[in-house]
This record gives sequence, structure tokens and C-alpha cells, in this order.
Amino acid sequence: MIQRIFIAAGLPETLSAKLARIPDKYQIPVSWVPADNLHLTVLFLGAVRSENLYQIIREVEQAVKDRPSFTLKFNRVEYGPDDSLPPRLVWLLGEKNSQFEEMRDEIDRRLKKENLYYLTNQSKESKIHITLGRVKKWEWARLEADSRLPIREELVAEMPIDELLIMESKLSPGRPPQYFVLEKIPLKKS
Repeated sequence: MIQRIFIAAGLPETLSAKLARIPDKYQIPVSWVPADNLHLTVLFLGAVRSENLYQIIREVEQAVKDRPSFTLKFNRVEYGPDDSLPPRLVWLLGEKNSQFEEMRDEIDRRLKKENLYYLTNQSKESKIHITLGRVKKWEWARLEADSRLPIREELVAEMPIDELLIMESKLSPGRPPQYFVLEKIPLKKS
């Protein structure tokens, strides 16, 4: 069986609650992520064979067992990525963080070394972010240029990274993805 797998960090309830209020502020064509689906993707693995899941979990455990927990900082809500038009996402943008990048790169290296996933289009330069919504491109294109509201809102927040989640995403037409936590992997207490 094939499963759609990604590695994520869950959000603290206070941050989820704050982010859940963002859609109320904007009348734009966006499919907003339900509050209980908000997360920070560390690494998207994509289609993974079920029989490889145990080894993926073990490799992630090895990659983070000696890594101390750390905190990510976020500073603004905006369209992303960068200045693409139409924009693809509305996201909460995080600050660059070497601990996060080193952890993600180590997980990526270990999993690829063991041939546990094959995606190569994930940029090492990707920005730390929490996706809040996906822009509905066709509806966006139908808007008059002056109706396309800009989004650039300061929102300062911190998020502790003290465990990673191995998650499965199940897609259904016309519905938001459903996410299931398959395993929780703690980082070393700092």
C-alpha cells in the first residue's frame, strides 16, 4: 500500500487559535486550512510504501535523538512564495533558523541514503512557514486588479520544536486533506 507521508511539527494551541482568526480579516479567494490541520511541514516525503514506514520512523528518530529542542520565530502573514502572481499560498513566514535547517537536512540525507523517498524538488532554500490557505487561482484571475487585496500583516509568534510528527495525508476531491499522526518523535530536552 502507498501512503502520502510528511514530517511535521504541531502548533501550540495558542498559536493555532491566533492563526484561526486570520481568515476573518480578508475577503479573498482562498481555501483556508482548518485550524485543526495547521502544522509546520519539516519535510514532505510524498508517496511512500507502507512497508518502509517503520524504517522512516527509525531514521528520523536517529536524526533527532541528540538534537536539543529549539524555538522558531515567525514575523508576518503574507502571500507566498515570494512575489509569484497569482500567489499560491497565504502563509505565516518564519525567520531563518540554522537548527531547523540542519535537522531537516539530516533527516533528508538519511532517508535518501536509505532510498526511502525520492522527491528532489524541495529547495534547501525553502522558507520556514505555516500554510494558512491556498489561493483559488481561477477566482483570483477573475478579480479586477484593484480588488486583489495585498496581505502583509505583522504577526510575531514563537513556536517550540520539541517533537516531530510522522503524518499521513489523505486526499478527497472537494474536501480539505485529512491528516493523521502516525508517530510522535521527541527531540532531546534542552
